[in-house]
Amino acid sequence: IGNSKILNDIRKKIKLYASSLHPVSIFGESGVGKDLVARLIHQWSPFSLGIYEPINVSCIPQGLAESFFFGSVEGAFTDAKETKGVFERVNQGTLFLDEITTLDPVIQPKLLRVIEDFTVRPLGSGDSRTVRFKLVCASNIPIEHAVTEGKFREDLMYRIDYHRIEIPPLRKHLEDIPQIAAHTLKTQNKLLSAAALDKLNNYHWPGNVRQLIQCLSRASAETNDEIIYPEQIEF
Repeated sequence: IGNSKILNDIRKKIKLYASSLHPVSIFGESGVGKDLVARLIHQWSPFSLGIYEPINVSCIPQGLAESFFFGSVEGAFTDAKETKGVFERVNQGTLFLDEITTLDPVIQPKLLRVIEDFTVRPLGSGDSRTVRFKLVCASNIPIEHAVTEGKFREDLMYRIDYHRIEIPPLRKHLEDIPQIAAHTLKTQNKLLSAAALDKLNNYHWPGNVRQLIQCLSRASAETNDEIIYPEQIEF
């Protein structure tokens, strides 16, 4: 939501990169809308009829990462059953890996192979299976920093960072706040007073668009008036 030059440039990149079969990397602070951009890439990609699966990489237990991504066959390990991994589940769809720099180092070279030859081999299986999907990765820190610190493979960085979209913080495009606010409050039949809008425009928004939406929703819920005034805006 918004008509700033920054957002218009991002929209152009989304449409251009969505049509490509190559991976897309999204960078930006927490709360800027990386998941929204990933969803738009899916909607405009050749894989739009497939599933969209967002995964926060940092939430995957380290010991289960390999079976989580690649699946397993019965008997591959204690109590193992025939399961499909994420790569097979998203076949002909889109896989969004958020916080990609936290990816288990054991999985990184295997992800590299999936990107290069489009095949996966479940745990305990001798057969490879072909998969094709749109890969979108995101991080709130520059991936180069993780490479420098030895936490992320440089060759994998070059594979997933084929196309790059950098989303600026809200403080860099404050001119979009009126439209974001109007869109957020429309369903609640509320409006902002001019003074309330000034208060929003003069704030630094460390939590970005996510914080703005929460702030507006809270102000709307706490007033019975149609108009939201500055004193009802709490950060």
